[in-house]
Amino acid sequence: MMVMTVVSGMVPNTRTDAFEKDYAELARGPLTPGLVRSQLLKKPDDVNFVYRIETLWENREMLDRMRARPEPPEAVRLFLKVGNPPSVEIFDLAQEIRSGPDAPCETKG
Repeated sequence: MMVMTVVSGMVPNTRTDAFEKDYAELARGPLTPGLVRSQLLKKPDDVNFVYRIETLWENREMLDRMRARPEPPEAVRLFLKVGNPPSVEIFDLAQEIRSGPDAPCETKG
């Protein structure tokens, strides 16, 4: 069963360009085994931006392997670099809807 990590935190307005550049750099290096896709979302706040990194993993085992490493996960590291420890949530993929003729609604589990 696929799982999704949701890593969220605040990024000061003065650091948003650097934060987004660092996120984009992750795509250039070797991707972590088991990573299916990742997306960066942002929402303006009064003085900061709330950012969310949603990453879909092949399964819980691949996620657990990544989390067992001694260094922080990349998504967490990005927030730490701007001085704000993020929140981390893990979700099981219960259902998925895709568009297009070859992408029916699927129920997982």
